[in-house]
Amino acid sequence: PPLGGHLALGHKHVITMFPATVLVAILTNFDIGVTLFASGLATVVALLGSGMRIPLYYGSSFSYIAAVSAVVGAEWGGQAVAQGGIVATAVVSVAAGFLIRWLGKDALDRVLPPIVTGSVAIVIGISLAKTALDMASAHWLIATVTLIATVVFSVYLRGRGFLSMVPVLLGALVGYVVSIALRQVDYSAVGTANWIQVPAFSLPKFRWAAIVAIAPIAIATIPESTAHLYQISLYVDRLAEDLGRKPQGIKNLIGLNLILDGIGDAINGLLGGCAGTNYGENNSLMAITRNYSGPVLVTAGIISMALAFVGKLAAVVNTLPTAVTGGLAIFLFGVIG
Repeated sequence: PPLGGHLALGHKHVITMFPATVLVAILTNFDIGVTLFASGLATVVALLGSGMRIPLYYGSSFSYIAAVSAVVGAEWGGQAVAQGGIVATAVVSVAAGFLIRWLGKDALDRVLPPIVTGSVAIVIGISLAKTALDMASAHWLIATVTLIATVVFSVYLRGRGFLSMVPVLLGALVGYVVSIALRQVDYSAVGTANWIQVPAFSLPKFRWAAIVAIAPIAIATIPESTAHLYQISLYVDRLAEDLGRKPQGIKNLIGLNLILDGIGDAINGLLGGCAGTNYGENNSLMAITRNYSGPVLVTAGIISMALAFVGKLAAVVNTLPTAVTGGLAIFLFGVIG
């Protein structure tokens, strides 16, 4: 697209990924700035690594929350140790990618059939239920209003263009307004935060306990990532058909896609960001706008990396009351299950 549309679409991609990506950082006590930077960098690296052939955006994954939170809170753990587990997920994804390129997708389906990956996803969703309810218990009224608003937006804005992509953001705004009315928002940290600051990057520490706890979660994200690849391939080939052009066959790049997923997790783990995956929400945004431009997604990644250095933004996000986060978590964790 021309420059104006290019920047507008890039910002839309950032807004679409922002609520879920930031919420994962809040729930796992990871740095918001680092998570935004790592998300943007992983996206840029994946686009360049695929030669702009796979138009996907990479954000934080909810699948890892329970395992990462457990490691962060353990006596022998902490964020750095959890980062080591996230780097280990990269090894699993890259290995799966090479396996597919060598033996074909049927080999992966035999090792990880839907009955296995689906069961893992259900366990992840259910295991996170208590975390969501504990946060909601900070103020049940605010959490309930947030939850109901998010559900309403997700149902009744469906098919309404860009707004249908951001029900979580809209639900959060409703909960935030209610929190302000009930005087549950503390702005003291916003005033003292710097406008520009370097994100709190940190290096990983490797311990077998964290690796064993976190790395197997890739079993749930591998089929998710593959489904998103098939989804975007369908969209792109449908547009190519409408334009009278040759189908791109992105679905044939399954192995490369998983390798790039792994590289993205390595970036997150090495810098201190949350474990990630490619986002179906951004796929839907591309379907709505009928624009699958790799350079637009690179621009979105660069915008996300730039936002990581805005200290006031992280401070404002951190004013989100725990109860609002709890209402959003009930919705999102339920959707996972």
